[in-house]
Amino acid sequence: RENSGELAAFLEARGAAAGVAIKRDGARVGWLLVGAPAEGYYDLAAVRALARMAGALGRALRHAETTRAMLHADRLAQMGTMAAGIAHEVRNPLSAMLGAVEVLGLPITAEQKEESLRILKEEVLRLDSILTGLLEYASPRARNARCRWREVYERTVRLMRPDLPEPVTLDCAGEEAELAVSSTHLQQILINLVKNAARAAALAPPPEGTPSVSVSVVRAGGKVLLRVADSGPGIPEDILP
Repeated sequence: RENSGELAAFLEARGAAAGVAIKRDGARVGWLLVGAPAEGYYDLAAVRALARMAGALGRALRHAETTRAMLHADRLAQMGTMAAGIAHEVRNPLSAMLGAVEVLGLPITAEQKEESLRILKEEVLRLDSILTGLLEYASPRARNARCRWREVYERTVRLMRPDLPEPVTLDCAGEEAELAVSSTHLQQILINLVKNAARAAALAPPPEGTPSVSVSVVRAGGKVLLRVADSGPGIPEDILP
């Protein structure tokens, strides 16, 4: 609380003739300062108008702080979702690397040792690709990224072929296309989709034939539709959105 002398000095230093406290939840958070009145004094209507204005400023400040807190909470939730996604992407190659290391600790043949080392190398490169993708995503250059569909698909198949369940076949249909996305991002998306599809196809093979996964690219106007389908049972209707 200021005494009259301190308040007068405060107003004079700021070139104001009067001030109304701006409060938020009963606590003063600022001042609404005004110059000298045209009539030499402030009448009751003017004082009430200033009080209403100060009250509106206090409410606006409270609303702004609430909005900022909500945005901060939403940002934290987005970061949590992103962290969970990164953990999921990193866990897969780490699991494969752990399995390869465990095999190397066993009495194995030269061919098995070579295969385990190959898996380790590929999974390390996959981790590097994931981290590179994160850096690209944070870079403005990612907006201008381009890639060729067939190149990404063939590279993805080479990486995934050793990890696909034995009976599952994988085929691709559709024409070549240039896509407005980085090859790293598209490759990671394709790996996740094909891996889930292959797992579903292997768990529930068709009564006749071989479990399969098909990948197709279809042009639709100025866009390209990527479709991954499998021969599995599909998603139960009771959990479909």
